[in-house]
Amino acid sequence: MINIHAEGMPWMDLKKRAREADLILLAPQISYLEKKLKAEFGDKVSMIPAIDFATFNYQGMLHTVMKRDKERKAKRKAQIEQAFSYFDQLAVLAACQTCGQSL
Repeated sequence: MINIHAEGMPWMDLKKRAREADLILLAPQISYLEKKLKAEFGDKVSMIPAIDFATFNYQGMLHTVMKRDKERKAKRKAQIEQAFSYFDQLAVLAACQTCGQSL
């Protein structure tokens, strides 16, 4: 089951709601804002493909949402694994310092 809540709004209202959003899809007519919004909100910003927008291709838009969600989850998982790896290295270093061994 896929649980998606989508909401359209003027881009001026976006800043008020963007932090709570998992993904921000921009319509092609405001593509000039993509770089600015990515700088502020990171990788959660993505463009709706113009052909999907122009032809009301909801399956294409859903595909974009699913693809971006998968990419973001993979990136987040990699960040978490990297953080745990770092903490594991710190724990080994601390254990070696405690027992008087050098690495």
